[in-house]
Amino acid sequence: NFADRVATNFVAVRADSAGKVCFYTSATTHVVWDQVAETAALAAHVGVRKYDAREPMVGGASQGNNGHRNAPGEVVRIQASDHRTTVFGNLTVANPLNPGHTVLYPCDQPKPATSVNNFLGGRNNANAAMVRTDAQGFICASSNEWAHLIWDQAAESDDVTASPAPVRLLDTRR
Repeated sequence: NFADRVATNFVAVRADSAGKVCFYTSATTHVVWDQVAETAALAAHVGVRKYDAREPMVGGASQGNNGHRNAPGEVVRIQASDHRTTVFGNLTVANPLNPGHTVLYPCDQPKPATSVNNFLGGRNNANAAMVRTDAQGFICASSNEWAHLIWDQAAESDDVTASPAPVRLLDTRR
């Protein structure tokens, strides 16, 4: 699905005690690492899959969709923390039927008009995201097309404050 395609993304990762990070790919590929910042404000850790629509629901919680694609406009509540904080991770769209976009936002806010991940039909696509949780630690995700949504969380921070409601500051199409 990704053969002969260049894909980019952003990642938050904690280096080991020697200042090194490790990479793993599931296929032969070239990897380019462009480092843009360092901070102690992020509690980066090994990524944790918090939601995968391809997996069965766990104990009735909204941590899976029993293998069914998320419906257009369906809002998924993801437990990302146990309190209000900013979380960092990747929102992946897997097996989308048509081109579309996703949104990610605190569940106590209205669904924004800003996109987090734009994708083509039939192509998996991951994009890094930073979002503030609601007071109970939930984030909400939604797609405007049939697709499996996946949230992999890599860091949390009480010191980095994401905007409570995403705002589009530039759109050259208008």
